[in-house]
Amino acid sequence: MNANFDEEKQLEYIRKLARMNVDGIILLPTTMSKSYEDTIKSIDVPVVLLGQEGEYTYSVEYNDFNAARDLTNFVLASGHRKIAYIGVGEEDIAVGYYRKLGVMRTLEKYNLESSDVLITNFRFRR
Repeated sequence: MNANFDEEKQLEYIRKLARMNVDGIILLPTTMSKSYEDTIKSIDVPVVLLGQEGEYTYSVEYNDFNAARDLTNFVLASGHRKIAYIGVGEEDIAVGYYRKLGVMRTLEKYNLESSDVLITNFRFRR
């Protein structure tokens, strides 16, 4: 099911899947909001989140800081200096904050300032 980043549609799909008596739900939310937590707590189906941390469910996470650090190291070690970082807002702790932090720390290692890199945020549209 694809909700095109529409949180209300995603929440309705979660409730619909629960009514269909599925054995479990694997969810890739763009951010983890209180609405998600409330919906997950309200159903009697196990939910696994990918890429986000959930207090009331299982999570499969990866180290966004190290991933961004390693990628930035690779790009800079390859000699590239005209680079851009396109992220998401820092309200998304994993992707928006930790990935950006990994990039920023690596720039420091190469004596580059954030002003040497195009840094912008991507906003999802409905």
